[in-house]
Amino acid sequence: MASCSVYDPSLLQSPGNPSDATGDGHGAADGCSEQADPSCLLRCPELCNALDDDCDGASDEAENDELCLLANANSVCVAGRCVVASCENGHVDCDGLAANGCEATLDSNEHCGACNVRCAPQNAEASCTAGRCVLAACASAFGDCDGVASNGCERWLRSVSDCGGCNSACVLPHAQLQCTEDGCGFLRCQPGFGDCNHDAADSTEASDGCETDLSQASDCGACGVQCPEATPFCAGGQCSALRCPDGYANCAGGEDTACATNLRSVASCGACGALCEAPPDVEVMCTSAGECALQCAAGLADCDHAASNGCETDLHSTGNCGTCGAHCSYANATASCSDGNCALVACTAGYGNCNDARDDGCEQPLNVGAHCGACQTACGPLAAAVASCSSGSCRIDRCQSGFGNCDGLATNGCETDVLSSTLHCGACGHACPGTSVCMRGACVCSSDADCPSGHSCCDHECIDTRSDVVNCGGCGKRCLPFTQRCCAGQCNWPWNSCP
Repeated sequence: MASCSVYDPSLLQSPGNPSDATGDGHGAADGCSEQADPSCLLRCPELCNALDDDCDGASDEAENDELCLLANANSVCVAGRCVVASCENGHVDCDGLAANGCEATLDSNEHCGACNVRCAPQNAEASCTAGRCVLAACASAFGDCDGVASNGCERWLRSVSDCGGCNSACVLPHAQLQCTEDGCGFLRCQPGFGDCNHDAADSTEASDGCETDLSQASDCGACGVQCPEATPFCAGGQCSALRCPDGYANCAGGEDTACATNLRSVASCGACGALCEAPPDVEVMCTSAGECALQCAAGLADCDHAASNGCETDLHSTGNCGTCGAHCSYANATASCSDGNCALVACTAGYGNCNDARDDGCEQPLNVGAHCGACQTACGPLAAAVASCSSGSCRIDRCQSGFGNCDGLATNGCETDVLSSTLHCGACGHACPGTSVCMRGACVCSSDADCPSGHSCCDHECIDTRSDVVNCGGCGKRCLPFTQRCCAGQCNWPWNSCP
């Protein structure tokens, strides 16, 4: 017979014997010990431990729903261990440990929408709401310009392309600008242009910038400089007696009569002597419009148009993919930039790109029956079960009568016939003792060894063959009806007294 747990006062809870020391979910039976002899007076309550705690000849029998008590879970006893059958109250089992039950919820920053999906985007304060990571606030000088919470506040709002706000560019005609915490600021006019009405520094919004072309005879090289009759033409910011072709100037002056200076050169870009400067290790160029520009290496760009910080922008980033200001973003998804092209990398937890189209991102929530946890992964039908999709996982709501989810897995439904299973007879974890078998949800004998002394197993029922007139002395041995009775396993006439 299986060993039996009995009451032992010496084992009462003490600092060295804490309750539930094993952390198995069913608590400790303080003052209980195991012994081979079940003939005890003070028996312990049945626990899920493969022992016969209450000395009734069976172990782990499910006498009530409290055999296993796992936190926030419907639990069953299988092979002496408590296992999670399903989670309840919006909880999930993220660590896979049965001892702490369903320990997590999918609306926490550690498990947002799915297990182990953290809600901690960069440069942002965020919280998990209804299984989705929601930005609460951006860090100073950063903005969530693409509207995708997963990559946080991805844009720095101190560049001339995003000055104080997303896509709030600093723009003034023919001017070099900077962005500070106070907003857009004027630095200087581009070579060959002037702010002759003096409004560029006062208001970068209403200003017309550096509005005056300083290659005109009325404003040659500076505002209000009129070329005299002897040198009536202006080129490159200098008065000249020659009318030079567009893009060239007589920068030597004096007696020189040649338009020899290329106003599209780095040394004289747009005006005589207007040298294009750049940080160390960065090449410069003069554009066809006579403006200085950085000659950036492949994959880099001067998006803020500030020569002082060089080619500051990586054109392989999601904020500037291929060109300045080309943003990569998709609904409920993480985007990337590869070779100047936007790509959808991964869906946000709880969503799927089920139509294989990139433009609408990950359009399908994965918490519905037809798309449970993955696209085209239906929840059910499950064997002998009523199921639903919860947090992207198929969950058994209830089993059909006569069946149980005894392995704790939802994928195979209610797999156990508790009306005939000897390991789970009538309920999960209720094993039939000895060689007895399960019939119609109850344990019945299969041999005389399953019956008490003096009884025989007759048609799966333990019969006292010492007194039963239908099975007197053995199964099927009938005494004469209405005339004989069974005494000590023998048919006897009524006038004979039973021994």
